[in-house]
Amino acid sequence: MTSILGSAFEKCSQLRTLLFEKGSALEGIGAGAFRETQITSVTFPPSVAYIETHAFHKCQNLTSVNFRKGSQLKWIGTRAFTEVPIKKVTIPTGVETIGAHAFQGCEGLKDVVFEGKHEKINIRLNAFAGTKFAIKSQRGDFWASHPEGEEI
Repeated sequence: MTSILGSAFEKCSQLRTLLFEKGSALEGIGAGAFRETQITSVTFPPSVAYIETHAFHKCQNLTSVNFRKGSQLKWIGTRAFTEVPIKKVTIPTGVETIGAHAFQGCEGLKDVVFEGKHEKINIRLNAFAGTKFAIKSQRGDFWASHPEGEEI
């Protein structure tokens, strides 16, 4: 399997666990694939290159989002993690785009860590609106805080 199609598990109220086997060849998560499910955590295999629009939108119990070492992730879609109760996320080195409203409404999100060196990253409109985050680079070369109430 190389992708999980859009809306594949959308609103599956009994879905609580999401595990990917070591060596998974999964390349992408489709639009709304896990929208409004009860999953509590997700660790993406390194092969995942994209997470589409609304993929994990309103997953009210999703408190942990992780990317394995060597992540090939390039793109996080619009509203991919909107209104999810995560507190921290590490953006893998290869990410080129974080879509509009991608993490909007993640009220507990306080730490956004950019792994390694990002030559250029496109952070679109309101990607972190409604959060209280501080952005950190693991290299320590930049730091930006999100003032409460201000939209990014």
